[in-house]
Amino acid sequence: MAVLTFKTYHVDEMRYRKLKDPKKNRKFSIRPEVHISQRILEDADETQKSGSNRVPAEVTVSIAISEESLPFEAFATVTGSFVYEADEDISETGIDHLLKVNATAILFPYIRAIISSLTGMSNEFNQLILPTINLEKLYEEQNKES
Repeated sequence: MAVLTFKTYHVDEMRYRKLKDPKKNRKFSIRPEVHISQRILEDADETQKSGSNRVPAEVTVSIAISEESLPFEAFATVTGSFVYEADEDISETGIDHLLKVNATAILFPYIRAIISSLTGMSNEFNQLILPTINLEKLYEEQNKES
């Protein structure tokens, strides 16, 4: 059995907004704002006491694209449902790391497709394909800040 099992996902929000006076500069770099949150659906201590090492959790990933050099803004949020199997975590990676890095990596293609679809359907600008993101580095940076 896997340490982290992906059950499903759903879209919480998606938005596209054309800017009225976009900058005419065609050179730009995309630095999406990424926000990750997680929620354990049952008290992990209670789950362990009851003899079950299955911990259901949700991970929410939000991406915001809002650059001065772009003629639009785009935003999307998806939430995925996962189950962490503590007995299978032989390397002791831990639920926090698996949810923030691995679960986010599982959800990223869905949110990337949403942003691409939203920007492509504008029929005025080229479709935006988000670059890959080093989620391990993002996790380390966020842990330094907290």
